[in-house]
Amino acid sequence: SVPAEPLALILAPTVLLTFFQNPNLLREYFREPILWALAALHISLLLSMAFSGMFLVSAKYVFIVTVFVLVGVFAFAQLWQRDDFSMQKVLRILVFPALFFSLFAVYNLLPYRFNPGAASLIGLPFFKDHTVFSATFSMFVPLFVLWNTFKTSTKKSDWIFPAVGIALLFALFISSSRAAWLAILLAGAFYGFVRIGGTLKLFGLGFGLFLLSLWFFADSIEEKLFVNQYKSTEAAGGLQEQALSVTNINSDVSNMERLNRWKSAIAMGLDKPFFGFGPGNYQFGYFPYQRDADKTYISVDSPFNTIVGRGGSAHSEYLLLFSESGFAGMLAWIALQIALLFSFFNIWNGNLEKRDKNLALATYLGVLTYTVHSLFNNYLNSAQFGLSWWMLVGALLYLAIKNKKHVA
Repeated sequence: SVPAEPLALILAPTVLLTFFQNPNLLREYFREPILWALAALHISLLLSMAFSGMFLVSAKYVFIVTVFVLVGVFAFAQLWQRDDFSMQKVLRILVFPALFFSLFAVYNLLPYRFNPGAASLIGLPFFKDHTVFSATFSMFVPLFVLWNTFKTSTKKSDWIFPAVGIALLFALFISSSRAAWLAILLAGAFYGFVRIGGTLKLFGLGFGLFLLSLWFFADSIEEKLFVNQYKSTEAAGGLQEQALSVTNINSDVSNMERLNRWKSAIAMGLDKPFFGFGPGNYQFGYFPYQRDADKTYISVDSPFNTIVGRGGSAHSEYLLLFSESGFAGMLAWIALQIALLFSFFNIWNGNLEKRDKNLALATYLGVLTYTVHSLFNNYLNSAQFGLSWWMLVGALLYLAIKNKKHVA
């Protein structure tokens, strides 16, 4: 996280100074639903911090998230408004680092013939885990692949951007991160939905029917989950085995441990439904909530002296917030995802130039990858990932404000 965290810490006070010098800017931001949802999320974190059993741990966690939000959302939302700063320029800076990490992923895994068991090495020493690597670069795939739909000028080198996007897709393919695969697939499906004229109401209707179907066919789905024998840890397993193992909750140790963490998080949230255990405290407090029947051979009973790869958190941003900040934290996170979706459709149906609408689509697709990925993992307190995701939120916020000004 060095130098990302120190740099973020240096930039954060400049954002506060800007708001102090120009209070109208903050009022402008709070006309957007994104900011109201973000404020609700932050308030829930502060309240749960006040009632935390490990106050210093919670205070550090909230401080880190606050710095990331100030820099990612507010600093970039201000920078986007400058004529000499744009998403296109940011992507021009990032294109070669993205290409480097795509090739670096191949370099790291080629000696192991891309065996899924070696996936955790894909981003070392820059990324501690293949899931953080895949979540981070998933966000930028839509922006690079769709570059030609929102570029500000035509250059001979424009082919590099979609080419790097494809290279990142291959890196995600060999990362064996099933959550990243699902996130990219659903982002692609959403892109198709929007391009054929899909609306917010139609999306809401379809999503509601999907949830209703899950409830109606719950028994049949559960039966199929228990008979699935494909394992993500199978050394000789190919893409088919990796993909089909997603629904194996009977013998796939990765899925079984994830269920163990989820059940522990739910039990913790139900035990303290109003304020939770405090931000950052799940990793220290979930052990007594594990049931013996749910434990696996990679389960741990102490936050100290754990084997590499066996510790960790709740494996879900939604349930992590539920356990640490109660219902308020989880609902605020869900509200933020809804606000981002709502803001995107407002921009898409607004009067901005086609290029800006296409940029909003590519940006939201990047944001959407984590809306999906955060069902299975949680990385908002990670500098490599957190700053990038909040930056995209800031870009969408800027476009939402620009859309309202354009209408006015």
